[in-house]
Amino acid sequence: MRMPSTPLFVKTRDFNLWLLQRTQKFPKNLRLSYTNRLEGLAFEFEELLLKANSARLEQRAELLEAADSKLIVLRAALRYSLDLGFLSGQQLLYASECLDELGRLLGAWFKGTKR
Repeated sequence: MRMPSTPLFVKTRDFNLWLLQRTQKFPKNLRLSYTNRLEGLAFEFEELLLKANSARLEQRAELLEAADSKLIVLRAALRYSLDLGFLSGQQLLYASECLDELGRLLGAWFKGTKR
């Protein structure tokens, strides 16, 4: 099965790759706690999108709501990266802009599902 090529899926994949490249440089002593959690949130968001893509209307709406919640938690978790000095202000700004765009694309899809 191929990955959907709509902007939401492409940008989610691009963000996850960007995040993985950054988390490789995080301290090893946080690998099992913070780093894995951060990466897990990003991949869980993508997983929910993929499941929603193949779901029927009612279930799709539930999955999209869950994806939105995952995105909110991911945003909050990323802020710790700046506080702990793992990401620069510019990197956090980039990540925030990416997540904002993903949120808008997700919102548009959710809105279309409600019709």
